[in-house]
Amino acid sequence: MMIPTLHADFDLQRYHTLACPSVAEYAVTVTERSHLSTALAWAKQRALPVQVIGEGSNLVPRDVVPGLTVINRLSGVRVLKQTADQVELRVAGGVSWHWLVLFCSAQHWYGLENLALIPGTVGAAPVQNIGAYGVELCDVFVSLDAVNIRSGEQHSFSAEDCQFGYRQSVFKGVEEGAWIITAVTLRLSRRFAPNLTYGPLADLNPASSAELIEHVIAVRQSKLPDPALIPNAGSFFTNPIIPIAQARSLQQTYAAMPVYPTADGEFAKVAAGWLIEQAGLRGDYAADTGIGPYEKQALVLVNPQRVASSKVMARAQEIAQIVEDKFGISIVPEPRLFP
Repeated sequence: MMIPTLHADFDLQRYHTLACPSVAEYAVTVTERSHLSTALAWAKQRALPVQVIGEGSNLVPRDVVPGLTVINRLSGVRVLKQTADQVELRVAGGVSWHWLVLFCSAQHWYGLENLALIPGTVGAAPVQNIGAYGVELCDVFVSLDAVNIRSGEQHSFSAEDCQFGYRQSVFKGVEEGAWIITAVTLRLSRRFAPNLTYGPLADLNPASSAELIEHVIAVRQSKLPDPALIPNAGSFFTNPIIPIAQARSLQQTYAAMPVYPTADGEFAKVAAGWLIEQAGLRGDYAADTGIGPYEKQALVLVNPQRVASSKVMARAQEIAQIVEDKFGISIVPEPRLFP
């Protein structure tokens, strides 16, 4: 059985933004749905594990990735239905997320502006329920199509099925590693009503979707390093959610600590970047590897020397321990270990 673009001992270093040395036992680039079915059948015959990679912006790959790595390059955007107020789109999983944001804005389909410049593919977006500046994927999500890695069967997941939470979904839980997301359906507005609730956007009065996107890009670029120049995986730690009583107690000592109470008022989200910075770690790069919290944004862990993932994770654990010792709060990595 022939598979297009099948490679053995495939170098993955340039396929992920953290740039750790990594080699896949086998890899295949998938541009058509039929390619995916063929690839999965090939791996199943050989009892090989299968994992998927998009733009590699939210993962930490191991030195050797066993089995078959599927590089998702499925493309296409299709309008399913539209009214005077809304439009539903079916977007292939391999489409670049930032490209989609720009494309939708140009078509006068609104709701994605705050998510501009988030790296990765559309297929990766539901896995961690991507979010930025007061907007999350789940706000515009309708459903997704995915292929089961073991059986090859396709299944549709509703928003309820996905079990979205803060940087969470069922695909980071009980279904982790079981599915390849081939398409996502989104519902966008045809009327521009910007969400300006988040701090850096609060003083804006954008005249257009493009203007808001331009500002979001400027904000992100002002504090986030370009992975092409300084390897990184974006925000490396999720913002911890702690009991509101604990948060208020800490605010008595640290009055400036950002605290965002949850809707039920029982818990609060705390800014992990603030905790790391207050622990004195922003710009604290390890002498031997250069790994450390970025000088302009402590939440981003940079890997300038492109060293092994084991060293990146060791440094991350060291940072987390320092934060826990100081504040009594555990912070956990957002990128997933691959596979």
